[in-house]
Amino acid sequence: MQNGINEFFGKGVNQADFENISSNGIIPFESLEDLLLAISYFRAKRNIVLAERIERIWLKIVIAESSDELDNPQFIRSKSLILIWTSEEQTKLVGQPVEGRPILGHVPAACLVDNGIQAFDSLDRVKRASFELSRQSGTTDIKIATFQMKKG
Repeated sequence: MQNGINEFFGKGVNQADFENISSNGIIPFESLEDLLLAISYFRAKRNIVLAERIERIWLKIVIAESSDELDNPQFIRSKSLILIWTSEEQTKLVGQPVEGRPILGHVPAACLVDNGIQAFDSLDRVKRASFELSRQSGTTDIKIATFQMKKG
């Protein structure tokens, strides 16, 4: 799934009506009206550099809260898995590396906004990336999740 998405936005939690989901804890907009207000704001601001388009997308993310949950068929059969990595008050959605695009150091993974929204296609690959990211970053705050995205 190749996309020109550079950032994901959701509900504002730090005294704003909206903010990047990397800093709001992956909290979506609560209503379509809130989303449309954020889109209107971006389009009205002439001093904000915008991409050619602002798109409405729907994300469905199911997070495994423990390694035991990964035995659930929902995770075993999924062909669209991501890592959710929280570090230094930022949350990153992480997928598979894509040739010619930035990766996370020496980890076989890349932020979704850097890799064209390419999720991992197997539980084995996402587990290997999780292990390596944890080892190299020194953090254990990494969760595995299913990931579905739909434009609309």
